[in-house]
Formats: sequence, structure tokens, C-alpha cells
Amino acid sequence: MAQMFPSVPGYDGPFSLKDFLHNYIGLQLRWSTPQENSTTLPPSNSNVVVVPPTGNFHVVVYVSWSAPPPQRSVRSAAVLSSCSNKMDGDHPQPSVPTHFHGRPLTSSVLKHPFWDALFSQIGPTAVSFIVLWAPIVVQFEASGGGLQVLGPPLKRSASCAVKRQPGAGWWEGKLKVSRTETLTQNDPHCFCIEGTPSPVALYRLNVPRLHLVEQSPLRSTADARHAVTLILEQLWIEHHKSSCSPSSDRDISQRLCGVATGSATNCCGDSCVVLAQARNQVNAVFPYTLLPVHDDAVSGNGTVKEYLIHVLHCALGSVCRMNIRGAAIKHTEFLEKRGKSFTSISQKAQTAGQENKMRAIPVGELTVPEPVVASYLETLFNMMWWRAPPRFVGGAVTADRVKFWGEEGTVLTRLREVTVDWLCCGRHEVFLLSHFLDGVPVSRIPWLRGFYTKEPARKRRSMIQQRVFLQLVLFLYQCVVPFLIRRSFHVACTSKSPYIFFFIPRAVWVCLTRREMRRVCIRRVKRMRSDTLSDPQMRGHAGLPPMALERVTSEGLMQLIGPSSQPVGDDSGGVSDVCKLRDSSSPLLYSDVRFLVDGSKLRPIARPRFGWQRSLLKAADGVGSSTLASTLAKAGKYLATDGKAMWPSPNSAVLRDALRCLDAGVEERRITTGARQRAIGSHNDEYIEVRSFIQCARQFCTIPTLVQGETSAGLLADATAVTMVRGDAARCYDHLPQEAVVNIMRSLVTHETYYSLKLTVVTLTTVKNVNKKTRSGHAENQLSSMKETNRSTVEHRKLQLSKRVKLVPGRYVQEGVLYGIARGCIAYEEQSVGSDSLVSGEEIRSVLQKHLQSHLVMLNGKMYIQRMGINQGSAVAMLLCDQLLERVDAALSSILSEHEEPALLLRRVDDVLVVTLSRAAASRCEDALRSGWSEIGFFCQEEKLRRVTCGQPVRWCGLLWDPVTLEFAVDWARLAKMMPYLAVRPRTGCEPLLSSLRFIRILRLRTPMTALCRQINSKSRVVQTLYEIGLLWSRFFLDKLKANAAFFRPHVRTILQPLALATATLRRLVRKHSSDLQRLGSFCDVTDVEVRLCISAALYHTLHQRLAFMIGRMSSVGKKKFLILMTAVLKRKMGELGSKINRNNQMESSLPSAADLLLVEGGDGVVSRGLAAVRFRPVETVRFQGCATRSA
Repeated sequence: MAQMFPSVPGYDGPFSLKDFLHNYIGLQLRWSTPQENSTTLPPSNSNVVVVPPTGNFHVVVYVSWSAPPPQRSVRSAAVLSSCSNKMDGDHPQPSVPTHFHGRPLTSSVLKHPFWDALFSQIGPTAVSFIVLWAPIVVQFEASGGGLQVLGPPLKRSASCAVKRQPGAGWWEGKLKVSRTETLTQNDPHCFCIEGTPSPVALYRLNVPRLHLVEQSPLRSTADARHAVTLILEQLWIEHHKSSCSPSSDRDISQRLCGVATGSATNCCGDSCVVLAQARNQVNAVFPYTLLPVHDDAVSGNGTVKEYLIHVLHCALGSVCRMNIRGAAIKHTEFLEKRGKSFTSISQKAQTAGQENKMRAIPVGELTVPEPVVASYLETLFNMMWWRAPPRFVGGAVTADRVKFWGEEGTVLTRLREVTVDWLCCGRHEVFLLSHFLDGVPVSRIPWLRGFYTKEPARKRRSMIQQRVFLQLVLFLYQCVVPFLIRRSFHVACTSKSPYIFFFIPRAVWVCLTRREMRRVCIRRVKRMRSDTLSDPQMRGHAGLPPMALERVTSEGLMQLIGPSSQPVGDDSGGVSDVCKLRDSSSPLLYSDVRFLVDGSKLRPIARPRFGWQRSLLKAADGVGSSTLASTLAKAGKYLATDGKAMWPSPNSAVLRDALRCLDAGVEERRITTGARQRAIGSHNDEYIEVRSFIQCARQFCTIPTLVQGETSAGLLADATAVTMVRGDAARCYDHLPQEAVVNIMRSLVTHETYYSLKLTVVTLTTVKNVNKKTRSGHAENQLSSMKETNRSTVEHRKLQLSKRVKLVPGRYVQEGVLYGIARGCIAYEEQSVGSDSLVSGEEIRSVLQKHLQSHLVMLNGKMYIQRMGINQGSAVAMLLCDQLLERVDAALSSILSEHEEPALLLRRVDDVLVVTLSRAAASRCEDALRSGWSEIGFFCQEEKLRRVTCGQPVRWCGLLWDPVTLEFAVDWARLAKMMPYLAVRPRTGCEPLLSSLRFIRILRLRTPMTALCRQINSKSRVVQTLYEIGLLWSRFFLDKLKANAAFFRPHVRTILQPLALATATLRRLVRKHSSDLQRLGSFCDVTDVEVRLCISAALYHTLHQRLAFMIGRMSSVGKKKFLILMTAVLKRKMGELGSKINRNNQMESSLPSAADLLLVEGGDGVVSRGLAAVRFRPVETVRFQGCATRSA
């Protein structure tokens, strides 16, 4: 079993316990048998150690390179005496501790009789050597990893191997985040927009776009961005409501801000709410400028802080008076009319009973492109006014009102262009704050003219103005712009395209949600009809719509939750302590449901939340929620303090322990019953099944395997053609019967006590092969042969540490067993507090019962009870749905087992793919999918149910599977939506390099090892996949080069350096998949030279095709000659690589090489088929086709 574990840097091994005792201690290990007398001891001069069998685990030992040579001697009489005393019943104290405080699993493992027998016979010297220098790993599964129980922790060796934490991209890693800002105020009340003092320089701050999405904050006290947004909403609503009230209300008129009005004659007093908010937030908005040493840098008699308060006062006062609805009508009226026409048609179809027409609303045509949203913001920014600080002459205001951004409009035009780039940037892209300064004349902005220095230095004055401008822009685009966009648009992103924002007008979104609400809510007639049924099961399925939401009032809610509801316990994450401070009621579990755009429909996604009973009762009665008022109160306290005092969020641990318990139940079912792994996996998890089926199918059709030659990729016989049936369930989460889901949950959570184990998992990944010698200086002659064998096979490895919290049933912890450790991983149990390490199974079942059956749902501020299905959006729902839909696997597998032809069944939750050589079996599976399984709520969509025998490939989770040749290709059409959003702003000479490097990494992630396996695909198919990657990268790179034509230099490094980086990334991909395939018994015979040829040929063909167009776009003669020269350089480079491949191929193999395949012309060649595979429709024409008729 030691061969299952990898080698660890700094340690020799892994060794089995028998080899370790023989080579290092000089003892022979022998296992005792039940027939053997337990009191029989080996002779005193013998080196035999007799131990009882371990039973359910194996022992693997590592030895540190720094270990001193152990003393190898025959056991003494004292050791034998202690051993005999132990066998006679006298139990001496063992030499190693068998109980570790806070590590219950490790303590249980070491309580096995095997360890006492082993340590009592090898002697204290050997035991001390093991404890200090020899880590012992216990393996519980033959194909799994291990748990370290003794010796120095192997995780410590990762301190020198791990240099940077994973997760940061290449561009983020290149940013100088360690550069500190010298002009930051040393004030505990001063913090940046992130809520804490930032050490990053002002110009390198990131301006994220996640605040545009309407999501609740993760903490109970909102951060500064969310707090300011709510404050702006309150001020705007208060102003517009007060403007309609009678003018005799003097208190309201005194509270309104008049600094931005044209008829203002007096300055705002202390009662002005906008001025009060400006004073509270000035430290948060301008943390880099408010320094005491610069108080005299402002004209007039005021200080810097007073001047900046006035700037913020004018900005917020202008925002409160903006005509937001008028700007929205100006830019999106055409979409609102179109949305109303679509919804009216669907409402008529619903009245007539035609459900098919209700699904025909093209939601993608109702989205607003980013330039229109930027023009909407420009219109609102044009409504901002500036008035210089008042000079009091008898209490009157003498300064005139001017445009906030200047009368010329140059600043607004530039801001609109940058805003378009900011909105088009990917969801998680880094957009630096300095981009907003590019091309902006700060000297023409009126409110920046008040800043000057003591010395007449223009450069110094411009730097101060730029810094103040950037800080205000950061505040506007993190607090004000999200508020303005949310007032008129609904911003959403889908799960299939999480990097793209969709802007839908608010009026259109209200119509769409109303239409969806009519589909998922129970009407009063259906509710009364279902209540009259006597059978509870028939009552639950009597024509109920998906989800079957039923409106609930406060009386119904009290009957549902009972008179006294207790806190949910440990899973609430400290909710009981929080509610004692804030509310006398107890927290309840509910789901906050929101709709996400999914093609032509809206998909309900739920977020489990804890709410207080008093607030939920008010929401059930339709009373306005006090969330805004409470959040504003907390925001005021938050802005007045240092931003560090926060209540713990009750929502951070919702269903987290429940998911871990369910995972433990799935793992226990796999061990006890031998059930297969969860269907929620990847292509690498399905690789073994797919390869086995393809080999059996080709052998069944009497076609030789692909290893013999290229002719084996021919067509299958007509009589035994492969048939593929592809099906997808229709809203499977919304149709699942809640009783069946609860039964599945109770079958998985069966224990009363669970232990929460904190594990540090050490994973070793292979980087490359090197001839590295081991460093064990104390090795004996007996280890020389073993070392010589290991020296040639030792690989350079890199350690990766990960923290995991796993719930294990109490019975397994007492038995000292841990299952589910991945192969090649070594886990180390960390210490944990006793109260935090115990989880009650009854509490977990109670929480899941509330979450799954008659669940409370908050939708559009109203309370509902879900009578059908479960909430989609959590990992708990996905796991339970996957477990329940195993009945589909059982039904389809029983059909396939009745036929002798090879067959394969794949499933990803609700997506099903059946591949078989029997047409009768395929027909029966298709009929079964069409009829569905009503007992588990599985109904297949008619429009997605396909049966393919020949023709177009079948799409399966990002891959294209050809039913004729059984070869795999990558579905590149999904990248069409992503390519326009990959950019690095602003456009400079470095953007082609950085953007193309990110894109080649995305292509690397989209290519699984199934597409490069030579036992599945032919050599031409693998070369075509690599050539398609090169074509996609070449097109993307040349498009970026064309967009930055005014910035790049006509030097060979401009093209050859990105080409070299892309080639290196692709070579690492092929090398990694090749090693994984070799470990699984397969191969990928693509060399590094062939990879270089594929991507070089793709770049040459793409550049040669676009050469005339790119030359026409170049204004410089030198750049035109440069493109012609690079075409010749790439052609010569491609010829050299082809000649090298042909020379190597003549000596090594008789199969056609990549050079021969790329030279084949015609429609059946690799080049022609590769061009056809990457020819998909651009995303701009698909997404914005509805906006092209705006003028009409």
C-alpha cells in the first residue's frame, strides 16, 4: 500500500511498516494468527516482532532526511520482560501518548491493541526515533489517502514549498499591492470604502462591479458601500415625498437640501440631513487627503475638511434632486414598450390555456447594452450642480450655481467612455482607479479650482487635484452609481455566464417577475380544489404548479411555527446571542428567493437565511419591512466608529453543518452498500467509464483499437451503430415531492452525534521529472538498491495545503476510522474545542426538516409557503436532488441490462445521457425519459429530448461527442459570450499580452483529458483540438492587437513573446494530461514540438488571412512592414518545426505526424475542420439585436 502514497520533499519513503522495521530498526515483522498462542514470545535472541492484525487500516512510514542514524541492536531482556508482563495482564504505561487533547480521531486510532503490542516490543529507543523523525500515516481505504497519527507533521514541510497562496490570477499577482500610501491619515475613524485602512496606493485601488448586483450583505451590519447606498435611497425618497407635501410644513422644508437649487438664497443650516450625512462620511470618502499638515492648502478661510464637506454636500444634494425616472424613460422607453407587448401576449396565452406561448418571451432581447447604461449615467451626472463655499454678507449666498463637471462637457464625455469599459469589464476583473483619470482635464472641473499649494508649482497642484478627483470618483462608482442603476435597472448575472451583467429596465423586470409569479403561485381555486381531496399524496400532486407557493399571513405563520420556537442550536452560528441583544423573538429559517435570467426564462434561486419572528410576522401581514430603518441605524453607528465592531452574521453558517452531515451520510452509504460516487462530477471523474465503454463498443463492432493505427477511427457498421439519447428534466427542483426528499434526508442523517474534525490536507502535485538524489545520510547497505531505484524515478513535487472541516459520525470516531480521504492526500487532525466539535444529529434533522418541507419563502417582500419541490441555489438542494434522482439511474440501468450490447449511462443531476449500441434499448430509454417518473418529479423537456444515431455531435457538459467515430471535441461555442469581456484597461501596448495570456488559461481549463486521450481519439482528432485552441487564441490576440494599433511597438517581441507564453501554457496542459492518462493506463503521444507547431500554424494562418485588413487599419508605414515581416517569420518558424517533427517521426513511429496532418488540404483536413469548429456567431449580434431597432 505504500506505493499509493507520493514522496514528500525532505523525507525518504513512503515505506511499509515491514520495510521500515527491517531497514531502519533491524527487526522482522510478523502478524499473529488466531490459532497461535498469544502468550508465546519469540526467543530473546530473535529479531521478530509479533503483532496482532490491524484489521481495517494499513501503516505507511516516512523518515526525515535530518534524522540521526537509529541504534540497531537485538532486543534486551528488559524489553521482553515488559512484553511478557503486558501479555500476562500487567499493562504498563506505553512509551507514546495514546490520548491527544482536542484530537479524538487520532486518540481512537492509537487505542488499537496493535500499537501497544508494537511499541512494547521494539523498545523505547525505536519509539523515540519514530516520534521525533518518522511520521506514521494510517490508510483506511485501499484506493484512498491517509491520516497522520504520529511523528512530526508533514504539513510543516509545506512552509518552504508553498510560496504563494492559490487563487490570485496572473494580473492580480503582478499588481504592487504591497506598496503603501504615505499620505494616509493616522485616524482610527478614517477608513477607505472597504471598511478598513488600506495599505494600497490610491492609483492602484480596484473599482469592483459586484455592488451593482442586488445582494444582501454577508454581515448583519452592512459595510460602508451598502450603508451609503441605503442612506442615499432614504434621502432621495424623503426629498421626493416632501416635495409633494404642503409647503406650510416648515420643519420638512428646513430639512431639505437647497445647495443645488437655482433659487437658493440662504445656505443650509444644521438641520439639513444632507449636510449632516456629508459631515459623517467625509473621512470615509477622502481618507488620502485629510491630513492636518495640509489644512492651509485651500483658498478662503476654511480648512481642507470643511471644503471637502461642502464638495460632498453639493454632490449628495444633487443626487437627491435627480430626475431618475425621466432619465430612464429617455433611454429605455423603447424596451419598456416591447416588454409590455410580450407580457400582454403571454397573459392572453395563459388565459387561453396555451402554456407553450408563455415560454416564448426572449428575455435576452429585453436587456440594455452597456453604452445605453453609460449614457443614462451621463444624463444623471449632468444634473449635478456646484456652488462655491458661501461668503456670508448678511446671511445671503453670493456664489452662483454652475455645472458640477464643467460647462464644456469634456469631463462627462470622458467619464462616459470609461464607464462603458467599466461596465463591460468582467465580473471579477481588476479595474484600476487610475483608469478614470485617463484623459480627464482636472483643471477644468469647477470644484477642484479651490486647491492650490503655497509654492506656484503647477505639477504639485495638478497632483493634489487628481488625488481629490479620484477619491470622489471612487465614492461615486461604489456608492452613488449602484444606487442610480438599481433605481432604473435590474442587474443580474446567470450561472452559465457569471462574468456578464445583464441590465434589464425596472418596469420590464416587474412585468417578467409578475408573469413568473403567476406560474409558481397557487391560485385560490386550485388551493380549494386540492384541499377537498382525501388522499394526502393526491392532494400534493393535484395539478399544482412548480414550487406551489401559497401566500401566508401572520396567523398561518404562527400556526406553522407554533407558539414557542427555539433557536436551532449550533448551526445558527451564534444567532441566539445576537437575538438577545436585538430582538426578543427567536430566529426562523427561511429562504430569500430571487430570479436569475436563464435563456428565455427566469430561474428562482434561493438563499437560506435566518430571520426574526417579529420581522417575518410583519412581512406576512404586508407591513413594510423595517430592514431599511434598522440598517440605516446600524450604518450610522458603523460610520461613527472605526468599522471593526460588527455583530456576527447569523447567515454565515446556515445549512453548513447540515451539508457536512449529508456528505458524511453519502460517504457512509458508499462504504457500507458499495454505491457509486455522486453524479455531480467532472469529465475526469467520468473518464474511466467512457473509455471502457468505447473500447467495448469498438471491440464489439470488430474494429481494432486506436493504438494500432489511424484506420481504426473509421465508421461503425450500420447494423451496430451507436445511438445517443440526451434528456434534461424540466425544473426538477420545483417538482420534487417534499416527502420523498425528507425521507432521503433522514436516510442520510442517521446518527445522533457527529464530530466536527478540523483537517489540514497535504496534496502533492507533480511538476516535472528530475534526477534528484535522496538525502538520507544514515542509510545502510540494505537500502542501497532501493535508493538507486528511487533516484531515477523521483519527481519534483510541490506541496499544497488546504483546510477542511469534516463531520464524522460518532461511531466511526470511536472506532478510529476515517473514510473519504482522496488518493495521494495526507490529512492531519488539528486540535478543536470540545463544545465546538460536537454536533447533534437531531438538530441537523430539525433544520433540514424546516428547509425541505413546507418551507418559508420570502419573495418580493411577501411571505409564502412552498408546497412543492425544494429551493434551488444551495449545495444541500443539489445533493438531495442528486440522491433522489438515482431512481432514474436504476430504471434506465435495468433497461440497458436486458440487452447484451455495450451501453453507458451518464448523469449530472438532471441531465441524462444514454449511449448504447442497441436501437431497441435506446428506443425504450427514450420512451422512459419522455414519460418521466412522477413519483420523484422527473419530467423531461420535449424540446431538449434528442435521439441521435448519426449526424451532428451530441453536446455533453462542454464536450461534443461524435456518435459515429465516438471521438470527443470541445464545445467552443460557449466562449462566444466570454470573449468580448476579457480585456485589460486602459488599452495600451501591454493589453494584447495580458489579455491573451488570460484567455489561453481559460482555454486550458475548458480542455479535459478526455479530449486528448489517444485510446479514445485518433491522432488527427487530438491535433485538431490543439489546432482549434491555437485558432481561438490567435483570433483573440490579433483582435487585441488591432484594437491597440496606436500603442504597440513594431518589434518582434510584440508577437513572439505572447506566442511563447501561450505555447508554454499549452505544453503544460498536454504534459499534465499526459501524466494523468499514463497513471490511468492510457497515453497521449503529442510531443512538445507538435504543440509548438499547432499554435504557430494557427497564428500564421490567422495572420495571413487578416493581413490585408490589418494593414489597412495601420496608419504607420513601419507597422505595415512589420506585419508583413512577422508573417514571413512565422512561416519560416512553422517550416522549421515541421522538418524537425518529420525527422523524429521517421525514426520513432510510422503513424502520420502533426506536420503531415496540418498539410492535408481539402474539406476533410485538420485545418478545414478546425476552422469550421471555431466558426460561431458573435455574441454582440445575439445579445443586442433587440436594441438595433431603437430609432424605429
